[in-house]
Amino acid sequence: AALPARFDAVGAPIDADALALLLDESRGHPYCTMLLCRASARAGLPGGHTEIAAVSAGLLEVREDEGWELRDA
Repeated sequence: AALPARFDAVGAPIDADALALLLDESRGHPYCTMLLCRASARAGLPGGHTEIAAVSAGLLEVREDEGWELRDA
């Protein structure tokens, strides 16, 4: 529930569909959610908005992190 406010705070508000994708992909695992939030916000910052494309770009980055597999545990 706090994630949209956190995206707003860094100047990269997140769309509802993008947030749903982010939570689905991270499977609610705290570390994986944080990792994908950070990568997605970075991808969304140039345009000032975090959309599905930003989450998709974030996924490309986080899949290389060894901790990303924690969501499957």
